[in-house]
Amino acid sequence: LRRAAEKAKRLLTTRETTFAVVSFSDRKNLRIQVSQGDFEEITRGLLEKTLATVDEVLNETGGKVDRIICVGGSSNMPQVKRALRARFTGTEVVVSDPEYAVVRGVARYAERWEPGGNDGYLVNRTALSYGVRSYVGDTEEERVFNIIKRGDTLPATGESQFATRNEGQTAVEFKVYESHDASDEVEIAAFEGIDERVSVTLPFGKQVPRETPVTAKLSLGADGLLKVEALDREGHVSKAELRIFVGNKEIMV
Repeated sequence: LRRAAEKAKRLLTTRETTFAVVSFSDRKNLRIQVSQGDFEEITRGLLEKTLATVDEVLNETGGKVDRIICVGGSSNMPQVKRALRARFTGTEVVVSDPEYAVVRGVARYAERWEPGGNDGYLVNRTALSYGVRSYVGDTEEERVFNIIKRGDTLPATGESQFATRNEGQTAVEFKVYESHDASDEVEIAAFEGIDERVSVTLPFGKQVPRETPVTAKLSLGADGLLKVEALDREGHVSKAELRIFVGNKEIMV
């Protein structure tokens, strides 16, 4: 069934109508007529999501679009090309064997790559932001203060300063959240129903005054290991780690 659907999709790139033919084990065939209009209606929602993602990237980067190079076999779909050309009037939209674009790019990079070199041509970047949940000043409002932001080059490291809120406090806990938001601060409502990814508790070993400075440090390596540190000025340190990804899997450490 999947092969038949794939074949029909490819044929509809250049045809107004085609048939999806499914063969069954009892030697019976099922022929389903599909038109370009039918296919466009079925995939309309996916196309709208794709264009929304494009708009989101452009809004965040503020970049100017000089040329659009389509990647992936689905770029051959006529409605994709039409939608891009309508959205970016006057901008060149390149659709040239898009199913091979990634392979060609890797091959060209491999051709110029030197072991141990760093030409800035290809870099790893963070897919998500990671921040610490805390209060806003002396208010009761909580937010997540991003320390590593989506798009930062890996390995990424950052730190933020916080302070104890209560007199005589004996410990402080930092809860680390992840999000797609690359802002400095994210409203806590955005994390409703979402647990922290990792937390670390720093005991002071005694009661400390209100407004005692505490530092939260985060580091994320290209291997997907997120390290969290909480430390004060007297040398107390607590650490935690979380394996964000290994291939397509997530593993707790």
